[in-house]
Amino acid sequence: MISSKEAVQKVIEEALKFRHIHVLLKIEEAIGHRMASDLKSICHSPPFDQSAMDGYAFRLCDIQSNEAIQISKDENSAGKSKIKHIKPHTAIRIFTGAKIPSNADVVIPQELVEIDEKGNLQFNRSKFKALDNIRTKGSQFKKGDVIIKKGELLNAPRIAIAATGGHSKIKVFRFPTASITVSGNELVKPGTPLKSDMIYESNSIMLHAILSEYKIQVHGVFRSEDKIASLKKCISNCLKTSDIVLISGGISVGKYDLVKDVLNELKVKTVFHKVKQKPGKPLYFGTIGKKFVFGLPGNPAASLTCFYEYVIPLIKTLQGDKEPLRIIKKARLGNSYSKKSGLTHFLKGYVNEKSANILSDQESYKLTSFAEANCLIIIPENETELKAGDLVDYHSI
Repeated sequence: MISSKEAVQKVIEEALKFRHIHVLLKIEEAIGHRMASDLKSICHSPPFDQSAMDGYAFRLCDIQSNEAIQISKDENSAGKSKIKHIKPHTAIRIFTGAKIPSNADVVIPQELVEIDEKGNLQFNRSKFKALDNIRTKGSQFKKGDVIIKKGELLNAPRIAIAATGGHSKIKVFRFPTASITVSGNELVKPGTPLKSDMIYESNSIMLHAILSEYKIQVHGVFRSEDKIASLKKCISNCLKTSDIVLISGGISVGKYDLVKDVLNELKVKTVFHKVKQKPGKPLYFGTIGKKFVFGLPGNPAASLTCFYEYVIPLIKTLQGDKEPLRIIKKARLGNSYSKKSGLTHFLKGYVNEKSANILSDQESYKLTSFAEANCLIIIPENETELKAGDLVDYHSI
């Protein structure tokens, strides 16, 4: 049996072996992915000097003289630049985004300019300097600049930056796929009549929901009896279709806990089985080829805790996140807690600006407290007695 810290490190080590799996996506489809390599711009941004507002483009030397400045009959608008070069003592009407004539070096906003009866432009000549209200070529970034770094998350601004840099497709870390097998003779699908000795199965729905939060496509959900043949068929189907296989239940050491035997038959390599933690002590993790297998406890709260602590770091690593571990924060404990030494406890909690509070109903089968929790409070293996006010670690959920 290994510690929780050792277990999550082993998960990440295995995931890093296959994080090189990339896919080329249209930028419209890449939101939420991470860059698989540095992205360089294929053009300057802006690609030319352009006006930052509606107004008039001048030569600074004309402004600094005392001679009258007249307005040209033509104008430059965004996408239509009729005037490439300004004549001496002349200004042109220009609009936001329009290309600046090659010898113009000042744009004066239209609200600061008046035209007299002779057609001359009147304004405060002492107020302006070179490049006022001009977006210079390459002022955002230059051709060849790295505009998005490897591993960075593609949010809406970065997607727009990629487009501005001339890219229609980008190489990203591929999202893994998943399948779920739930085992248990006592489980029935919600919506069907509940017979004696049976309970409604919720783990597959819970796991499917949280996988969706991380943009993981679920290729199948299979329900198995506690029989070798049934389990083998379901798990084999998962392995054929998905990168990540989540098995709920049947991973402990009881008479009907057959998952480990089936995984051995299927040649899944055990990375670890059993972790010094509560809940979720029977947790299993293994690999076969480029696929990852988790044997999660059947108790719902234990299953969800293991998902937060181990499955999420695997997913984030495969998605290219350089910091896949949960961010650990510290807070003062709001209530006392005692336990035996030897296991790390992950406790459903609620943290506010004053303290981190351990919720009631910590049993591994109860989800009601999980629904109220906003964090997991982490009590290390060797801690036994904690008082209100003691400093504890927690991470948000």
